[in-house]
Amino acid sequence: PAPALPPPVPPPAAAAVEDTEAGNTVADLPPVAPPAPRAPASVARRVSAPAIVISSTAELMKRHLRRRANLKLVEARAEVVAILVELDEGAVLRARIAAAGSGPLDATDSYYSEIGRRLDAIGLGADGSERWEARLHIPRKAADGGGAHFDDQALALAARAHAKLDHIADFVAATRQVGAKAAEVRSVTSALGFAGKDADAKLTKLGDVLARVAGVIDDLFGNASAYTRQRCQWDDLGLPTAALDGAARALAREVFSVP
Repeated sequence: PAPALPPPVPPPAAAAVEDTEAGNTVADLPPVAPPAPRAPASVARRVSAPAIVISSTAELMKRHLRRRANLKLVEARAEVVAILVELDEGAVLRARIAAAGSGPLDATDSYYSEIGRRLDAIGLGADGSERWEARLHIPRKAADGGGAHFDDQALALAARAHAKLDHIADFVAATRQVGAKAAEVRSVTSALGFAGKDADAKLTKLGDVLARVAGVIDDLFGNASAYTRQRCQWDDLGLPTAALDGAARALAREVFSVP
């Protein structure tokens, strides 16, 4: 049989390996910490890059139109203040109503339409989407001395004028409703005289009209306390409330006199 091989000689212990430069063994040295992981380049760029806000085309256009509208209001400042004073004092409207004689409702409607066109011409909306005291708060550039183009007194005037225009608008809307329903009743009543074989259909249509008329009357006069408060506001502005009451009574008489 082959002779047995001698056992392998183990390698020298790590502690026995010397660091000839430091004079210490490797076992005596402190463990070396692993390197910290690096963030990906894309992450580093996302963290360090400043945020960039890009406005949409629609937003840029909206800002541009707003600046142009502001400039228009500033350039027409004298006309803006004149309209505000006219609405706040109400003398022009009262004079129109007094001169109208038997047609005060039409005079009020005509004035409201006219004032609306004047407001549109200077870029001051009458639809109530933005209150005038807020709309006219237009800052002045620092290079021009700062402050605002319309002072606090003008803004307070704008608030009063807009509130009074709201009351005029409500009054005109009420008169238009009553007038439109009266014309509708007269039209259907006239058609009944020539109904012929379509009488049932005509009567059905008349019933629908009368139901709508009742709805208008209820909207205007159904809540007595609310109508009384509104009527007081209209009276304070010199609006022809008596003429509106008369038109409503005439509408009721036409309804009851339908053959």
